[in-house]
Amino acid sequence: MDWDEGADNKLSVLWNEGHATSEIGRRMGVSKNSIISRAHRIGLPGRQSPIFAHDPSKPPRQPKPRPVKKYNTTIPELPSEKAMPDAFKPVFAAPVATPPLPIAPSWTRSKPCQWPIGEPGTKTFRFCDDISVPGRPYCPEHCRRAYQPLREMRDAAD
Repeated sequence: MDWDEGADNKLSVLWNEGHATSEIGRRMGVSKNSIISRAHRIGLPGRQSPIFAHDPSKPPRQPKPRPVKKYNTTIPELPSEKAMPDAFKPVFAAPVATPPLPIAPSWTRSKPCQWPIGEPGTKTFRFCDDISVPGRPYCPEHCRRAYQPLREMRDAAD
């Protein structure tokens, strides 16, 4: 809609009569948001939102006080040892010395090499199964193939 002087005058009259913005929009053939926007642009006085309209006969609503949480800060006193049944009395036993666990040689703790050999899904597919380097998934030969020094990688990129 083109807002000309006649449309602005009609809007002002309907606005001052107190019609709802949706009603003014129906009469003028535009949306209520168009009416609100134009009313602000031409400087019509603002209105109280119907959602938050205040009834002057009622006192303003006061916010409810928030409840204060109280925590029990006292520590309950434990019953004395004499008052406890025998089943609940603490038993202090002498510590038993446990022998240290035997340490296995490093070659027995290693896992088998996980380097794939062959085509996955075929009968001939398998893993290398040699002893892997501790902390690595591959044997020394496959580690050399899988992990290249950073300097060699930089030289190959140039």
